[in-house]
Amino acid sequence: MITIKESTYDDIRNIQSLWADEEVMKYIWPGGLHETEDAVREWLDRHNNAGPVQKHYSIFEDGKYCGETQYGIDEATRSAALDIKLFKSAWGRGIATRALEYSMEEAFKNGAETVWVDPRPANTRAIALYHRLGFVQKEMPEHVIALGEDPTIFTYMELGKERVGRICEVQKNSYTIKIKERELPAKLKKSFYEEEADKLPVVGDYVTFELNLLGDSMIKSVCERKSLLQRPDQAKTGVMQYMVANVDYAFIVTSLNDDYSYNRIARYASVAIQGGAVPVAILTKSDLCSNVGRYIREVESISDKIRVHAISAIYGIGLDELQEYFTPGTTICLMGSSGAGKSTLINSIAGEEIMKTSGIREDDSKGRHTTTYRQLIELKNGVYIIDTPGMREIGMAETQEGIDEVFSDIMELERCCRFSNCRHDTEPGCAIKAAIESGELSEERYILYKSLGAENTRNYALKKEISKWSKARKKFNDMNDLY
Repeated sequence: MITIKESTYDDIRNIQSLWADEEVMKYIWPGGLHETEDAVREWLDRHNNAGPVQKHYSIFEDGKYCGETQYGIDEATRSAALDIKLFKSAWGRGIATRALEYSMEEAFKNGAETVWVDPRPANTRAIALYHRLGFVQKEMPEHVIALGEDPTIFTYMELGKERVGRICEVQKNSYTIKIKERELPAKLKKSFYEEEADKLPVVGDYVTFELNLLGDSMIKSVCERKSLLQRPDQAKTGVMQYMVANVDYAFIVTSLNDDYSYNRIARYASVAIQGGAVPVAILTKSDLCSNVGRYIREVESISDKIRVHAISAIYGIGLDELQEYFTPGTTICLMGSSGAGKSTLINSIAGEEIMKTSGIREDDSKGRHTTTYRQLIELKNGVYIIDTPGMREIGMAETQEGIDEVFSDIMELERCCRFSNCRHDTEPGCAIKAAIESGELSEERYILYKSLGAENTRNYALKKEISKWSKARKKFNDMNDLY
């Protein structure tokens, strides 16, 4: 068990032995510091009498002294210098991480806005640890140089109390923030609960947060989004469900078995385009299909905005075509029903099993849920994958622009009708009817377009009605001080 406590006179001889250990001190002061007991006592008095701006802590493992950590806050700049020393016998067991987190949290709690360290360049073990904790290497500031630190000898690294990270998981009111290689638990600032649902963080969002290394960090704001995918909730109440944010490509994964649905792919594509992502249809299990070309042509006929690839993750067929999407910094969202092969696809591309897989039911080709919540995963090549639970149905609401983009050719035809209010029924000079009769436009595709548009209109009207009711209820509660 690791114990960290404020140092006392009882620890003076422990501190002396630590400072005299040349193996410990070689990256700090080569040759070690051989201080007398009185000198250490005087030094400890200065720390303990400085109040919360300066503290020294002793570190114990199972009751045995193994090192020290300390911080000192510069009240003018609100920056805190951190330091840690451990006996070599305590290296590599997470003690340094635990002690630094404790010291940093105490510094932040007592007024520091940033903390900094300055290891020697040769101390690669320490530098790697600081990077994992979120420290960033910077030019040494003047106030640190004024303390006697030499930028030609030491590597200045800094970490701020307020950081920017990315939401990688949401579970009810609990959030997980990814920052570099770490994942931190977090809660929302209270003011979020007065916001509309679309202002709350979702998986993929970049957020500013106040760092707390010993508990839940506090999410303060959501950064500007470049895309946001949404759909009406499955209960068909008109309430929108905000799924994922900051997605570059939406992989619409569907297998070439009974799971395949032309209608569903069109719906997913509309949602992706409306939200600001590029729809990419991934037709999986191509090794089990005898007429792959027909399906590719059919999906391509939905819209010229959809990219289409047929693959077999098990046999590696078509995977090379997907490499153009897997560039560092890119975010890919996986959408599709359970058993479509989303997890198998990512495992094949990553070259390792990073997602669990489940088979499909033999009787109806339907999949078993493997992913039960949305999660963001970073691959080794710097690509971000957002996996979503399987969805066999996806409704339309607030997606008219996406629908119009998917069916942009139909929009063009409608503009060619003789009458601007043409209902495409019995009116003369109807471009839609002419296109269907000539075979330029399939009747099934036109019916799908009208169906999605009508559904979107119904759900949007319902959403507006619910929003109006919700605002009236809130106003009533506020006026009557109801909570």
